[in-house]
Amino acid sequence: MFAQLNTKTEYSFLDSVVRLDDYLETAKRLGYQTVGICDVGNLHAAFQFVTKAKKHRLSPVLAIELVFEFSGLPISFAFVAKNTLGYKHLLRISTLHNYGRTNFTDIENFLDGLALVVPESYGNLAALTKLSNLAETFVGINQFTDKNEHFLLPTLPFPATRYLSAADNSLLDILHIVRDGGIFDDSLTTGTSELLQRPELYNQLFQKNFPEALSNLSKLVADISYEFDEKLDLPRFDKNRSAADLLRETALTGLKKLTDGGQIYQERLNRELSVIHQMGFDDYFLIVADLLRYARENAIYCGMGRGSAAGSLVAYALQITHVDPVKNNLFFERFLNPERVAMPDIDIDMPDDRRGELLAYMKNRYGSDHVAQIVTFSTFGKRQALRDVGKAFGLTEVELTSLTRLLAYRFGNLSDEYEGNPRFKAALLKNPRLQRIYELARRIEGMPRQTSTHASGVVLSEESLVNYVALKPSDDLALTQYEAPNV
Repeated sequence: MFAQLNTKTEYSFLDSVVRLDDYLETAKRLGYQTVGICDVGNLHAAFQFVTKAKKHRLSPVLAIELVFEFSGLPISFAFVAKNTLGYKHLLRISTLHNYGRTNFTDIENFLDGLALVVPESYGNLAALTKLSNLAETFVGINQFTDKNEHFLLPTLPFPATRYLSAADNSLLDILHIVRDGGIFDDSLTTGTSELLQRPELYNQLFQKNFPEALSNLSKLVADISYEFDEKLDLPRFDKNRSAADLLRETALTGLKKLTDGGQIYQERLNRELSVIHQMGFDDYFLIVADLLRYARENAIYCGMGRGSAAGSLVAYALQITHVDPVKNNLFFERFLNPERVAMPDIDIDMPDDRRGELLAYMKNRYGSDHVAQIVTFSTFGKRQALRDVGKAFGLTEVELTSLTRLLAYRFGNLSDEYEGNPRFKAALLKNPRLQRIYELARRIEGMPRQTSTHASGVVLSEESLVNYVALKPSDDLALTQYEAPNV
């Protein structure tokens, strides 16, 4: 059975209209058993793709396309993870590439568990045959490869997919114009070369022209699987002391300073410390308390720990919060409960103009590859989608402004706008060109356009973060390639 590996998703920004859920549903309907993704330059979709594919009872295959200099040539390699070790090496290779390590020698030690796919234009480059000593290496071919062509390396069917319906080839052209500039010409949008086809069509084609390539594909994907069962642990606050002992000592010292230290306080503190230790959050409290200590000592005003954290006497003793929960009859169980295993939620407000100082402290305290901010994505909102598609159609700035001024804030998306905003709908119905712009804008609305940084998300780990997630550089700290729910 044919496996589609070279699918670019919406996370190949402005270079694909394939949304993950649509891809998996379409692949299932078409009869695929194994499907993959191979985004350009990032692994943003990797974790959620594997998770969602398994729910659809599809076997997932992860790959990434990156350009490395090899023998003096910039060659676009696809790295296919064959197992969990290969996945971990994808994380490391992607991270190195994002940090400018783009010579192939930079990654030669991380090829175990990977297969390499090179473009057919380099299929007869003699120097590439040496790669077979490091990893399985193939020449990626597609439905247009000349059946009489011969290569120095084994072949692998590797047709690219960037849309799931024939009508979406024009949508892909629009995204390319948004990225590169220009004016959209519908008459130039022809062919469906990057449309996902039925697996039997690919089987028939490659069995006829490149049967050995089809056999190579079957062997490659037969045993591919990944296990994401590793737990990301917080850094040890003090590697020379037990976190539980240090937390107890620090909390008792703080309690004596802030209260009379009576029996009620002692019993409450012991009970909370027991729960905190049972849930494995000793280091968490020490890390948060230390960050706020640094802020106080450097005159960086931070909030008082909003929300249910005010119910913790330990948090009060560590000066994380500033409300005595005993005196004010606040309940610790609303904050931490052994029956509800989740990270403690301590809301602390920090000044935007000094946030960088706090991030720098954590980076220096725990190590640059142990602390990172969390990525988020700027998506096409309804106004941005309309403006970008309208501009691709050649609308003037005056026309674009007139169109977007018809939008009302009370409607969340373009479809709701069309149904609930009579002025907007009337303008479209009077002008077929605007109607076409609306239809295309509606289809790209919500797609990621570029990366951004989560306003308050920071992740810390005992081991190097690159063991768990690919990283990319950012202004203050490294930036994860996964969104918060997937870290």
